[in-house]
Amino acid sequence: MSGAFQSELAEISSTSGDYSRCEALCHEALGALGRSGGVRWDRQIRLGEMLLLETLAHLRLRRFRYREARLLFEKSLRAGKPLGATSEKSLLLNNLGTLHAQENRFLKAIDCYQEARRLSERLGDDQSLCIIHSNLAVLHARTGEPEAADAALARAEEHDARCDSQRSRFLRIHSAALVDLSFGRYGSAIDSFKAAIRLGEEQKDLHLVAFELVFLGECHLFQGEARAAGAAFERAAGLGPSAPPPILSMVEARRAALAALRGDSRGAKRSLLPLAPRSGGEVPYVDAWNRVFRGWAHLQTFPLFRPAG
Repeated sequence: MSGAFQSELAEISSTSGDYSRCEALCHEALGALGRSGGVRWDRQIRLGEMLLLETLAHLRLRRFRYREARLLFEKSLRAGKPLGATSEKSLLLNNLGTLHAQENRFLKAIDCYQEARRLSERLGDDQSLCIIHSNLAVLHARTGEPEAADAALARAEEHDARCDSQRSRFLRIHSAALVDLSFGRYGSAIDSFKAAIRLGEEQKDLHLVAFELVFLGECHLFQGEARAAGAAFERAAGLGPSAPPPILSMVEARRAALAALRGDSRGAKRSLLPLAPRSGGEVPYVDAWNRVFRGWAHLQTFPLFRPAG
């Protein structure tokens, strides 16, 4: 069985949340490649090694183990260097760019995305280009550039129309929703998050669906739609072990803000209490946003100044 095929099986396991099986498949296949002796430098062997290392790196990324992910992405790039331009290398660079973006290394993220874009344009790979431009759109939104973000989304939609990939469509709609949320376009963000949730559930990617539900709740919260916000947060929390580790703290921080907005000081205090012991182990950018919502709840629930009398 080829390393490339094993990598695909492992990626399916990762997407469905079976991380242990993903890890086992990758290590088993890498061990078999290591025992291949003199044929190790065969192109297909090299490609299999690159893909398996990239899948392990992507798994670490999904679990927010950034240092391990970065080392594995870099090792995968070295393994694939003799292969030249391949769609697999474009995917690898795209995922490495996502890692840099999540760690706020925006210039490095842009470099990775642009190199991935150039590779994919040479290969005429519309599916990869759809994903790359979608990721660039989110990066532009994070740096406060609405025109650039919307232009990237328009290019992603053009490439999406030329390929038949539910995965790239899901990621494009996910990115469009994040861009709209970033710029306060809550109505269109709600529509896009709902569409992304449907596609994510069809693909059994509960990892991303959990985040979509939290962000959907945020949109409703910002629009003062308390019942809809609470329902979205409840669905995210209800995913249980299938949800990524940061989800519970994200939900509780936003539930605290929602309760405070409703004037439910007891509910706000209840949601705030569990967060303090875990805050030190949070993913930095997740913790930063959690603190915003918790701060909002604190200001509403524990005012610094109370009017006399």
